[in-house]
Amino acid sequence: MFAALKNGMRCYIDINGKTLLETEYKSTFTDFFEERASVLINNKWGFINQAGDLVIEPQFEEVFSFSENLCAVKYSGKWGYIDGFGKFVIPPKYHAAGKFSNGLAAIQTERFGDISYINEEGKVIIPDGGLGTIFSFFCEGLLPCRDNESRLFGCRNTKGEWHISPQYVTVQNFSEGLAGVLKEDTANAKTTFIDTDNNEILPAKYETVLACFKENRAIVTKKIKGDYMSGCINRKGDLVIPFEFYMIKNYSDGLAQAKLKENDKWGFIDKKGAFQIKPDIEKVYYPFRDGLALIHSKEKVLKYINKKGEVVFEFS
Repeated sequence: MFAALKNGMRCYIDINGKTLLETEYKSTFTDFFEERASVLINNKWGFINQAGDLVIEPQFEEVFSFSENLCAVKYSGKWGYIDGFGKFVIPPKYHAAGKFSNGLAAIQTERFGDISYINEEGKVIIPDGGLGTIFSFFCEGLLPCRDNESRLFGCRNTKGEWHISPQYVTVQNFSEGLAGVLKEDTANAKTTFIDTDNNEILPAKYETVLACFKENRAIVTKKIKGDYMSGCINRKGDLVIPFEFYMIKNYSDGLAQAKLKENDKWGFIDKKGAFQIKPDIEKVYYPFRDGLALIHSKEKVLKYINKKGEVVFEFS
């Protein structure tokens, strides 16, 4: 189901735009995660199930979405974790808390304190991840962490051990078995791709600091006539989409957002770089997933479109 608004009220639709569930909630549209969606009632957050029933009473000041059967919530000024029935599994005692991934979640006990990682029992596994945000998370069993002595990055496993020793200036999250790393801190540094055993798979060739592989494509950049242009490589390192785009975002559901230099509008390209939806979109709120994307049209209206670019549902 896809979250939407109908006459200002939250509803949920299918891929064809048919309304599956109407609700009485005016709060921002929120998707279901693990059969729960957050709702705001009298300035307090609770959760409904996929039948629209209120299953967790509104009592929280802030909430995230459910992940690995737990949800970070703020209660009486502190963050903790609840289960799918609203019961605290880890009591609210943190200044900040993130989502669980691979059995661990980032927490911060004090405003300017270290970012630590706890397990589902609230036990600290990594006392200091060397990171500055609770939005960092494990991917494929590994977490990029900075060593406080050398100030270099490596990766820890879910036991808190260094799986890849600190040796890089930057390490991105692993995706599809590869992660981008920088070996030097220079203006024109190029990204090397390593596997989870720290083997160099693709040598440093392109400037692509934030790149990660999604659906066998990674975005790479090149400076052409004073402008950085974007293209894509595959897992073999072949340039499969030339440097013809002013910007490309990661692939999702077979398509990627892209814009041309001469047109400050978004469209969607396929794996070969051909526009499947022409670039005339003001803003993409959510890229394609399960066949639909949420866009902001030039009429300043939110709409769901399918992969043909057809509008299947318009917010009202």
